[in-house]
Amino acid sequence: MKNIKKYKLLLVYCFYIYSFFTISKSYACERIFKSEGYNGAISCGHPLAAETAIKILKAGGNAVDASIAAAFVLGVVDFSNSGIGGEAYALIHFPNGKVIAIDGSTRRPINDIKKEYKSKISLPAIPEMLLKMRRLFGTQKNKILLEQAITLCEDGFEVSPYLSDVISKKINKINDQRALKLISDNNIPLKPKQILYQPILGKTLKQLALDDGLSFYFGKDADLTIQDMKNKGSAYNKYDFMNYRSKLCKPITIIHKDFTIFGNPIPSSSISTIKLALKLVNMNQPLLNQKPEDFLNQASICRTILEEKYSLLSSFYNNTEDYFNLNKLNKSISISENAFSKNNNIELKKEKKQISNTDLINTNENDDGNTTHLCVWDKNNMIVSMTLTLGTHFGTGQLAPGGFFYANSLNNYSKSVVKYHKDYPSKFGPITSKSPIIVKKSNNPYFALGGAGANRIITNTAYVLARLLKGYDLNNEIIEQRFYIDDKNKIIIEKNNYNQSLIEKIKSKYSNTFTKNYPSDYFGLISLIIKKDNVSTLTSFGDKHRDGSCLAY
Repeated sequence: MKNIKKYKLLLVYCFYIYSFFTISKSYACERIFKSEGYNGAISCGHPLAAETAIKILKAGGNAVDASIAAAFVLGVVDFSNSGIGGEAYALIHFPNGKVIAIDGSTRRPINDIKKEYKSKISLPAIPEMLLKMRRLFGTQKNKILLEQAITLCEDGFEVSPYLSDVISKKINKINDQRALKLISDNNIPLKPKQILYQPILGKTLKQLALDDGLSFYFGKDADLTIQDMKNKGSAYNKYDFMNYRSKLCKPITIIHKDFTIFGNPIPSSSISTIKLALKLVNMNQPLLNQKPEDFLNQASICRTILEEKYSLLSSFYNNTEDYFNLNKLNKSISISENAFSKNNNIELKKEKKQISNTDLINTNENDDGNTTHLCVWDKNNMIVSMTLTLGTHFGTGQLAPGGFFYANSLNNYSKSVVKYHKDYPSKFGPITSKSPIIVKKSNNPYFALGGAGANRIITNTAYVLARLLKGYDLNNEIIEQRFYIDDKNKIIIEKNNYNQSLIEKIKSKYSNTFTKNYPSDYFGLISLIIKKDNVSTLTSFGDKHRDGSCLAY
């Protein structure tokens, strides 16, 4: 009898231990908002991706390996913002000081280059880019780098409050039955802490790991995806898949005092982000807790740069230096402080209308766009700054046969979004707000930075960049204070990060001012890792927005 009792107790104990380790290994982990270490660091959009990257670094992988593993995990646990159906941009800083850019943007269908597309589904570009990065610059095998993403698909992970909230807000716009089955329980949006499984996506990732993308772009998986896309009105064919290649590019390089700022070339908006940051620096005004008049002055500069992004980037795809130095449009739409008065909205709208008559300015800005970003830094000063996206939350809202959401980035070719210059190359990706940044100081790597959230990427990232260039103290405040001015000249301020009295003063001077509660998904995400002067410590910041997190060791 005693032996039976001991046996039962042993079984209970073994079950407890098994359950503990099974749950802890993949379901969830704690979010970290600031972390320091000497050997490696990551800042990204989910704690499970951060944990994965650090494991790869500790096992001997480099920053490219860790960024690839984290990116695949983000496609599993942050699949409203990213996934293997999307597109991406990356900057890589090598231990020898060289920096390269990678353009992993989608492309137009080869047989439908000049048309407005019936389907906004874009060609899946992320797998090709990530797998190419591993072949060229990584040290680990696919099996190792995709292992955690596959495990999370098969064993499941906890739905976060953020993901549950996004599902709840977007589910009514999703009609695809496969997608609804994934994100709901009998058409009820998944709730926080529910376990989400993605076995079909796990199978697709296993095949990617096994054959390095051959089936996804050349074989059976490609055939299934293409047929499904055609059924949904897409013009892509097997030739598009087989011939897709991400591009290694020379980064844009801007010198400011003893700083060297690197970004991705057009069609990325890194150049717009850098230009805005340096304009803010040169204004010699506070960039945190500003006076109302300074705030409004800065808001007008932000809007000017955003207008330039749509009107000029497609014209300067081969001459980013000329675009950077261009001041003509700045002068033509510069808005005085008086324009931001309570009774002077007419003046502001009049000036905007004059510019619109050039037929260059976007008139239907997409504020629903969403992305994710990650930065990784290893012990040898190899650094990666990478933005990934599906276009908007859940992309087209349609789930591919391989278990991933299609991106709708093809929408950015639409004339309703931007009128492209007649000479804009047909093989270029669409103009985008993605803005990976890497900065050196006195020729030493200083920080890696990037953001997520449509055009808020440009303003959010520019402000962090400007604050760091001006030497602001390193704390979470430098990435948290956010506002935006949209294409209707409406100012949106995130509450809690700004003093309420300041917000009221701004509203009294400019009535077209509104607020959003903190932390708002609207303001996206910031990823930042910094290495101080003459200090070997890496400081990584996790964003409190979305599922942002960081780790260093």
